[in-house]
Amino acid sequence: MKLLAAIIFIVLSFSSAYADGKLSENIRITSDVLGYDLQYRVYTPQGMSESDQLSTIYVTDGPGYISSGKMIKVMDELISSGKMHPIIAIFIDSRNPDDLRENRRNYQLLCNAEYTRFFVSELLPAIDQNYPTSDNREDRVIQGVSFGGLNAACFGL
Repeated sequence: MKLLAAIIFIVLSFSSAYADGKLSENIRITSDVLGYDLQYRVYTPQGMSESDQLSTIYVTDGPGYISSGKMIKVMDELISSGKMHPIIAIFIDSRNPDDLRENRRNYQLLCNAEYTRFFVSELLPAIDQNYPTSDNREDRVIQGVSFGGLNAACFGL
C-alpha cells in the first residue's frame, strides 16, 4: 500500500510540475490573398504578460501536432523544466473551417507563393497585433513534416 501511495505521489508531483499553458479555441481569419477563411489555434505559456516579447513557432498541420503529437504537453514539460524558453505556438489548420473534410494542404504547402504572402501579410500581423511577440526574425520559426517540411523550406528560400 505504501508503494502504491508513493507511485501516486510521484505521478501527481510530476504532472503538477508541468507549465500550465493555454490553448485557444479555433480562431478564424479571412484571407484576402487566398480568397477564403482559415483557422488556427494559439498556445500561450503560463505567466505570459503583455510586456513580453516571446518567440513564435508556426506549426503547419496544427491539429495533428495537438492531438497525435501531444505538442502542448511537450512544450509545457520543456518550459517548466527550463529546457525551453516560453513560446507562443500557432497551430494552423489546413482544412476548410466550414467543411473539415476538405483539406487544402496539398494546395497550400507545396511552395505556394500565395500561401507565403498570406503568412507574411495577414497571419503574422494578426498574431503580432494580438500577442506579445518578438519582432526579431530569429525568434520566428515555422515547422512541419512531409508537405509541411517542404513548406517550411520554401518559406526559408
